[in-house]
Amino acid sequence: MAKRANGDGSITRRPNGTYEGRAYVTTTLGIRKRVFVYGKTRDEVREKVTQLQAQENQGMPVPDTNTKLDEYLAYWLAKVVKVNRRPKTYQGYESVVRVHLMPGLGRKKIRTLRTAEVRTWLGRVASECQCCKHGWDRQRREPQCCAVEACCQTVLSRRMVQSIHAVLRNALQNAVREELIVRNIATLVQIPTPAYDTGKGLSVAAARLLLRVR
Repeated sequence: MAKRANGDGSITRRPNGTYEGRAYVTTTLGIRKRVFVYGKTRDEVREKVTQLQAQENQGMPVPDTNTKLDEYLAYWLAKVVKVNRRPKTYQGYESVVRVHLMPGLGRKKIRTLRTAEVRTWLGRVASECQCCKHGWDRQRREPQCCAVEACCQTVLSRRMVQSIHAVLRNALQNAVREELIVRNIATLVQIPTPAYDTGKGLSVAAARLLLRVR
């Protein structure tokens, strides 16, 4: 029997009696990968595989429902934000994605990301000392925070936390438009409104250090 080439697809029967089909396609992120389809009969699965192959032949990318958030954010910045937004907007979004979203939520799959996970993570972001988190004491001649066990509690301002939430919300809304997810769970997370007369926020020097973190 001749060996199937990539893209020809294949169908096998599963232990539970249903059928599984496989085909190599190009996803909306520009990645070529093998996707799986399932059905009760071989004919049903064959039709699904044929549809995938037809889309591939027509140059129509297939939504990748297993995409991790960091993969999607990289795609979104390069293909959506950089193309459609002003350079300063892109710079601000890229900084939030690189410093906060990718390290915090990047390994989560966007289709299984839950509201409670985002709410818990944002709460942690709002309360953690940025000096301790990024090791700024190492850049000081005389340590005055985590290095000497005297946390300075340099936390992000509410406005910054609101901005982090807004970037995530905008990114996931685009994922909804591209049919990678069915709803934007970030819209369900409530963020306290900025309190301009309270809170320390970041000093100018601390903000510059934060933007240099990679």
